[in-house]
Amino acid sequence: QTQKIVYTIEVIAEAVYVITKVYSVPRKACSEAILSFMKARNIVCRNGAVAERALLLYAENTLDFVDNILLAYHQVMGMTIYSYDKKLMKAINKDKD
Repeated sequence: QTQKIVYTIEVIAEAVYVITKVYSVPRKACSEAILSFMKARNIVCRNGAVAERALLLYAENTLDFVDNILLAYHQVMGMTIYSYDKKLMKAINKDKD
């Protein structure tokens, strides 16, 4: 039996930060690399659908990764998000239209 490695979105957020800020990898390349990693059979992300959506959004827009996680929770799970971040709320409200 193959053992599974389970990780959380917070682990992805840390990886995104290090890959993009420390190693200066472009957002799209970072997103693609992590999405590729997530396809491994023995590696499972809690709330994987949210994590995948957040990575896809991160490659496409200028919001920081944590804001994209919130936007992904809104899009994937229908969560209501409140924030003082105008850019994030604009993206959420745009999504409602």
